[in-house]
Amino acid sequence: MLRTLRDFRFNATEDISLVSAKDKILITNIAYRQDIDFLRGVSVILVVLFHVFPKLLPGGFIGVDVFFVISGYLITKILCEGNQTLLEFWTRRIVRILPALLFVILLMLSAGIFIYDSFEWNELLLESLSGLLFVSNILFWLQSGYFDHDAISKPLLNLWSLGVEEQFYMLWPFLIIYGAQLRKHLVVAVVLLSFSMSCYAIFAEENVFFSPFVRFWELGAGALLVLLPNVQHSNFLRVNADKIKLISLLVILICAFAIDKSINYPGIVALVPILASCFYLVANNPIAESKMNNRYLIYIGKISYPLYLIHWPIISLTFLLTEKQLGILEGFGVIVISTLIAALIFHKVEARIRNHKNYKMKAAFLIFLNLIVVFFLVFQLSSGVSIKNKMRINSEDSRSEINSVVDDGKKDNQNIHIPIAQSNEKPVVERSTVVEVQPDQSLKFKDPGNFKDARVWRFASSGPMIECGSILKDDSPTCYLHPDPYVLIIGDSHAGHLQYGFINNTVDKNFTRASVIGAGSCQPSFGKESRKNCQNVLRSSIDYLTKNASIKYVFVSSHYNFPNDLESAEAKEFLDGFSTTFQMLREQGVKIVFVVDTPMLKENAEQCAPKRVALRNNVKEYPAFCDKATTADFKERLAYDDFISRLKTENPFVTFLNTQNYFCKNGACSIYDGNKLLFYDDNHLSIYGSKFVVDRLLQNIK
Repeated sequence: MLRTLRDFRFNATEDISLVSAKDKILITNIAYRQDIDFLRGVSVILVVLFHVFPKLLPGGFIGVDVFFVISGYLITKILCEGNQTLLEFWTRRIVRILPALLFVILLMLSAGIFIYDSFEWNELLLESLSGLLFVSNILFWLQSGYFDHDAISKPLLNLWSLGVEEQFYMLWPFLIIYGAQLRKHLVVAVVLLSFSMSCYAIFAEENVFFSPFVRFWELGAGALLVLLPNVQHSNFLRVNADKIKLISLLVILICAFAIDKSINYPGIVALVPILASCFYLVANNPIAESKMNNRYLIYIGKISYPLYLIHWPIISLTFLLTEKQLGILEGFGVIVISTLIAALIFHKVEARIRNHKNYKMKAAFLIFLNLIVVFFLVFQLSSGVSIKNKMRINSEDSRSEINSVVDDGKKDNQNIHIPIAQSNEKPVVERSTVVEVQPDQSLKFKDPGNFKDARVWRFASSGPMIECGSILKDDSPTCYLHPDPYVLIIGDSHAGHLQYGFINNTVDKNFTRASVIGAGSCQPSFGKESRKNCQNVLRSSIDYLTKNASIKYVFVSSHYNFPNDLESAEAKEFLDGFSTTFQMLREQGVKIVFVVDTPMLKENAEQCAPKRVALRNNVKEYPAFCDKATTADFKERLAYDDFISRLKTENPFVTFLNTQNYFCKNGACSIYDGNKLLFYDDNHLSIYGSKFVVDRLLQNIK
């Protein structure tokens, strides 16, 4: 490998394609530019460093934007100057993209059989399928954000950018090849329209990071460089090529340090690295040798595609096994391993396939292989017959064996079979994924026993909540609506995490008729909003209450997220807002119960959950608080207690129930009920915790 790194040489068409003269495909007059591979090397290093050391390089993700510009430039140049048909173009894309992609996905599937539990395995199957169909960006756009806490648990998250590129190139050749007379104007129109959409979406605070429509302008910007002759033949750009390249690189590096996830992106901010990349590409002097000729950076540029593909899965797997963020040593280890595997893919997979003489046969074979893998993934996802179970690889540790019965759709919630854990040692946490929740349908559970989806509190379509639909279309709270509600629970995610406990309580069957309306991080206060549109969500709850006379109780629950200075105007606004909420509820003639928030752990309770896969459980270390917790393991909340005291004084008609007493007595605390872990993370309840708390709440109001 070192010899390869030391002695590699470039050929004029190496990065464009290795062409078979017999097939007469991809004959171009495009000269190889090592400065572009240099830029590729810089870009992929930015992305890798951002993923490995996000605090060191908070804006390293802009390396993907640089890739988009390079890709748009090179592909458009090939289409305009390479005399290709559509068939030839797509043949080339297949041979360029699929070998490394298939290798990485098959590698991840092979590792996943041994490492992932059944829920994670299904997620990997779905990510793999979307990757091979080039719609990963759409999948992740529908699921979560690029910077979400759960992002690291998605091993193929980085395939989103490949999805954007290939969606772009499904349409781009038609525009360039068949719109030759108008293509310059059409490209300008695409760039302006896409950029406008990007700016508008960011201004409207929409999550569009993965959207192809707000990314096409970045690829189009590179394309414009080819279509503007004045830019291509500028004497100033040619004479000052190296100076402009150096300035462009500095701007890109500054952006990598200055931009971070707190900035809405892409939008107008992305214009800076995009323009810098454009200036770098057009500043070209074909006569003089470019000073951007560091052989190691150029080599990294050569392997940038497989390096980009493999580094994130390795980071994700490392986090999965260690359950902690990468340290310095682990980070450098990931970088080295990723680079070695990328070099292996480049030399032993990509090069061998490209060197094969018959291009058409190569493309046909890759399509055939891709289809086989796609059919396998579809079968695994749709049939319910998991290869993991067939191979008996998913070894469950005896501490977390789980027996489950899946209710397949009975009409009455009383017929739901709740999975029971059997264990004598470490606690377990069960997941409860609701496939569908409608007023006239029962809950359906699948694959219980996985800690990851114990977050019944989460307001998401994959959890036990559904979109409220016509209740409030504009602001889209999430809710669970019972056809004949007896109790309404309102608030934020801490209202949501009580829902499971209510519908499964064993104290009073009336309270199983529970409806929940709320939105994550939205305090049920008609005062200062904790985030945008929270008051609209709260109004929808009041409207729902007004229309349902069967509701006798309203439980108000939310996470404490107020100013610690209770004398501040902001704190007073929150206090008055809660009082207004209580008064509006009182006018409806219902009994009001305020759930004093559950205690908040200093550390994440997920650390206490044993892994169902033996390979991971054997290397797991449990923190001391898992076995024996005290009040010292919970965060102090003196300001919150003072807030509750004032709220009680101003609203004597409201019943206040303190959940803290359910967890701690005389300084000793427990985060278990028997062997069942009560928390999902540091402040949200698991399904066990939800039932544990709600049963005690109901006992105290009887």
